[in-house]
Amino acid sequence: MVHRRWGAARPAVLACGALVVVAGCASAAVRPASTAATVSRTTTSPSAEVTITTRCPERPEALTPSMATAAFAAVVRYNERDPGFTPATLRQDRVVPGPDAGPRGEQAAAECGAAVAARTFVVMTTRTDLLPAQSASQGVWFVSRVDGRFVVWQRVH
Repeated sequence: MVHRRWGAARPAVLACGALVVVAGCASAAVRPASTAATVSRTTTSPSAEVTITTRCPERPEALTPSMATAAFAAVVRYNERDPGFTPATLRQDRVVPGPDAGPRGEQAAAECGAAVAARTFVVMTTRTDLLPAQSASQGVWFVSRVDGRFVVWQRVH
C-alpha cells in the first residue's frame, strides 16, 4: 500500500473545484461544461413547464411583482422530481427581484450580467421536513421567465 501526502494546496484545489460544481459560482468562461444540465418537465400548460439549468438564461423576460408566486411554483415543480418530496413541506420564505436581493442578486449579476439579474427572482425556501438541519433545509434558487415559462436556472444553496 502506498501512502501519499497531499500537501496543503491539494485540498484547497479540490474544495474550489467542488464549489464551482455545487454552487456554480465560477464565471461561465471557467465553469466546466459538465456542470450544465438541462432537465425539462412538460405538463399541460406551457407556463407550467420547468427547465432547470446552471447556465445563464438567454433573453429573460421582464418580471412584475405579481409573478413571484409563479416563480415559487416553479421551484415546487423542480422539487417534485424528488420522490420523497411533499409539496406541503416547502415553505416560501422570500421571493425577491435580483437587484433587491443583496449578495445573491450580486452573485446573479456577477455570473450572468446586470440585465439578467434584473430579470431574475431570488427564491428563498425552507423544507420543513428537513428541519432542524438548517443548511440542509434551506434553499436559494435563481428563477427567470424565458419564452413564457419560468426557468429555475440555478440552485444556489
